Amino acid sequence: MKTQALKMHQSMHLSLTPSLKQAIELLSFSHEEIERTLSTWREQNPFFDFTYPSSSKSDESFLENIPDRSICPIAALMHDSLDRTILDYSYWPAAMELIEAIDARGFCPIEVFESFSSNTQNALDRWLISLSPIGLGARTTRQCLLWQLQYRPELQGLKQYQALYEYLSHGDFSHKLEELNTKELNLLYWSPANMIMHYEPTLSIEEKYNLPDILIEKNEHGYSARLNPALVPNIEILDWPENLSKREECRKHYQEAVVLKKMITTRFNTMLRVASAIAEYQKDFFTYGESALQPMILSDIALKLNLHESTISRTLQHKTIATPFGIWDCKKLFSRSIKHHQDTVSDRAIKHILNNIIEHEPQNNPLSDEALTKILNRQGFCIARRTIAKYREELGIANSHQRRTREQSNHKVKE
Repeated sequence: MKTQALKMHQSMHLSLTPSLKQAIELLSFSHEEIERTLSTWREQNPFFDFTYPSSSKSDESFLENIPDRSICPIAALMHDSLDRTILDYSYWPAAMELIEAIDARGFCPIEVFESFSSNTQNALDRWLISLSPIGLGARTTRQCLLWQLQYRPELQGLKQYQALYEYLSHGDFSHKLEELNTKELNLLYWSPANMIMHYEPTLSIEEKYNLPDILIEKNEHGYSARLNPALVPNIEILDWPENLSKREECRKHYQEAVVLKKMITTRFNTMLRVASAIAEYQKDFFTYGESALQPMILSDIALKLNLHESTISRTLQHKTIATPFGIWDCKKLFSRSIKHHQDTVSDRAIKHILNNIIEHEPQNNPLSDEALTKILNRQGFCIARRTIAKYREELGIANSHQRRTREQSNHKVKE
C-alpha cells in the first residue's frame, strides 16, 4: 500500500497594496506624466487640488547660466531612440552626424542629408519616421506635413485628408507658408488636420521638456542638490463641506486625497535623497567635467540610502539634472569602472577621453583601434582593443578606414 506524504513548503511572498503599487509607479514618472496624473486625480476627487509655483528670478537666472552644451530636447529624444532602434550599427555615424545638424525647429539641413549615400538616406528616413513626434529630421515643411499625414493614424480618418495629402504630394510647395495664395491657405488652415498637425517638428514638444528635474549648486562645502521648484506641485486638500460630512462616498474621497498627497510628497522626497547622494558622489565631475566622472552603479546609491536598487532606478527614470557642465540624463551619470594605475575611473570618462583623442587625430591618417588602445595604455588605462572598438561604436564613431575614406571624399569634393 502506497503511503502519501504530506509536505509543507514555506515561502515568502510580498503582497503590494494598490496604493503602494501606485506609489512605486509614481517614482518613474516624468514631470509631464506627473502633471497629467495630478489633473486626472483632480477631476476624479473633489477634495484634491494642486498648483505649480511660478519660477523665481533666482531660478530663472540659474537656468540661464547652464552651459550651451546642455541636452537639447530634440537631440535627447533622438539620442535616446538610438539605444532602442533597429537602425543598423553601420548607419550610426551618419545618424549621429544628422542629430548634430538638426536645427532648433527640428529640421535637418538638406545639404547635410544629401551628403549621405542613397542607402544611408533610406535607412535614416526609416529611423526618423519611427521617432516621436513624427516630423523630426524632415528637410522641409512639406515633408514634415506629409510624414504626419502618412504615418499618424489619427489623421488618416479625416474627411479632407486625401485632398490635403494630394496637394502636398503634387503641389508646388517650394515657397514658404506665408507666401501661399488664398486658395492654398484655405486648404491648409481650414483642413481638420490642421487642428492637430504641426508645421515644425518641435512645435509638438512641450516647453517643460527643457526644464531639469534636479538642480546642482555649488556651496561652501562642495555641491548640493535641490529639486527644481517649478516642477514641484503644491498639493492642497480642500475643506470638508459641512453638508456632506455624513456621506460615506465623500469620506472615502477625502481619505483618498490624503493618501494621494502623501504619495506625491514621498516621491519628491525620494528624488531629493537620491539626488543629494549623487551630488556627494560626483563632486569631482561637477568641478572638472566629464573626464572626472566617477565610477558609480545603482547599488552604490542604494547602499548609501538603504534603498533597493530598483527604487533608485525608478527614481532616476525620465529625470534630468542641471550641472555646471550642462543638463544630463540622470542615468548617464552611472557607469562601470576601468582600472587606471592604482585607481579606477568611469567607463564614461574613458569614452570622453577617447572621443577627444579622435577629434584631434590627423585627418589624413585616422588612428586605428589598436593605436587608440596603445595611447590609452600609455596613459595608464588598463583597457583592451575590443573594448575600445565597443566604446567607439557606442559613441557613433566610424572605424579608421571609414573615417579615412570619408575624409578623402570630402577632400575630392573641395577640389
